[in-house]
Amino acid sequence: MSFYQFLMKNQERDDKMGRFAKRVLGDCNYPSDKPYIEQLKYLEELNSPIKILLAFTDTYKVYLDKK
Repeated sequence: MSFYQFLMKNQERDDKMGRFAKRVLGDCNYPSDKPYIEQLKYLEELNSPIKILLAFTDTYKVYLDKK
């Protein structure tokens, strides 16, 4: 399963992972098909708040555990 598919499956969750998924799925430029570091750089270039960066890292960790 790709990270994009993982986000799609989890966007209805009522927690930070679901909120993160909804947010990035709404961004047509979000590089969900790129490696972790490129996604992180994208978020940093947007000057995303630390809350979003932490949600991303936590979501990505769960994704790797489910792989």
